[in-house]
Amino acid sequence: MVSGVGNNKLRQIRWAGEDQVVVWVSATTSLGIGFTADKVELSNALVIPVDGRKGWTVFGGKGSITGGVRGFYGIEQHDGRWYGYFGGITLEQDRGSAYLGDTSAELYEVDMADGRIRRIARRADSTIDRDWLINPDGTVAASLDFMSKDGSWKIRMAPARSWRRAETRSAASAW
Repeated sequence: MVSGVGNNKLRQIRWAGEDQVVVWVSATTSLGIGFTADKVELSNALVIPVDGRKGWTVFGGKGSITGGVRGFYGIEQHDGRWYGYFGGITLEQDRGSAYLGDTSAELYEVDMADGRIRRIARRADSTIDRDWLINPDGTVAASLDFMSKDGSWKIRMAPARSWRRAETRSAASAW
């Protein structure tokens, strides 16, 4: 099987089990009216089975998620299946209409066999850049919140059933 990526930029390739690979690509895309920038670099993850089955795009055909893949947090096997953990921008809903309210990513678990998705963590406030660390069982182990306004950050651990703050630093604090 040979396939090109066209005008996309190849960013990463990773195995998802023994029978498929995930290929990350990005492309510079023009934005329309209403955005503060003219262009943005958008990423997608393509799942390509090595046995010749048809490939698919993570979040492809999911009308509630826009902007491609906005972060990758690992691939894990649990319950006999492979799952990928990806950030995606979830559209807001109002009276049956979808709209782009916040461009902060939410964390989704994606079944690598059939593309089914499940949101497992909500987005942070729009002033916070959030990353997640995933446990082998697919649960969130920790989150890192970075506040670009002042450079401060916060790490929160997720033990059994309640979050606890592990560390907080301001931009001015020294190690």
